[in-house]
Amino acid sequence: MANETIYFFHLEEPFGCLSNASRHPIYVDDSYWQTVEHYFQTAKFEDRELRAKTRGADTPSQARRLGRKHRRTQRSDWHDIKVGVMRKALVAKADQHADVRATLLVTAPADLVQSSQAGTYWGGTEREGGLNMLGKLWMQVRDRLSESGEFDGLSRPLPPPWEKYPELDTRSIGWRMGYGEAFLDEWQAYYHGLSPAGRLRYRQMYPAPEKWIGFYE
Repeated sequence: MANETIYFFHLEEPFGCLSNASRHPIYVDDSYWQTVEHYFQTAKFEDRELRAKTRGADTPSQARRLGRKHRRTQRSDWHDIKVGVMRKALVAKADQHADVRATLLVTAPADLVQSSQAGTYWGGTEREGGLNMLGKLWMQVRDRLSESGEFDGLSRPLPPPWEKYPELDTRSIGWRMGYGEAFLDEWQAYYHGLSPAGRLRYRQMYPAPEKWIGFYE
């Protein structure tokens, strides 16, 4: 069975921190960078003035525009090294920000795809003609984190009440005066301890059946 696909691009969405433009500063090459986008765009150049201007750009979008505007002056080996540069930045971002790690880990085992509106090299599905290199790199980072043993609560999820105790009807007194009540307390603590992206992923993993519609609200 094919894996589920999770798209990311917009910062305000649950998986927006996977965007290069998210405001997660990184420390790489003995320097601090406002975002992954600032680091990546600056790495295109060897000229000191252009590097300083790109690094100091007010926004990730401004840094990206500078990178595109000065394509003719980018380093000659850029296309040979750009994937390695991006990988280094993503590893730093995941290592240095717990919320990014938590969000990334709860996506497993879904395929990660940067929305095609970001271009066909770093984003887009094969069906859309995209190589999705950013999504593939994030999945590599996710695999490394998983192997290290640092898991989010979804690695061993607590099942929802309808799976734990299917014999109890939604209207059963067992949810208020019985073993169901104790489990609900445990479940509430578990569920609300997940990150926002983790809760979204949990709801995708365990959609509420008809009798439990509205339970997550």
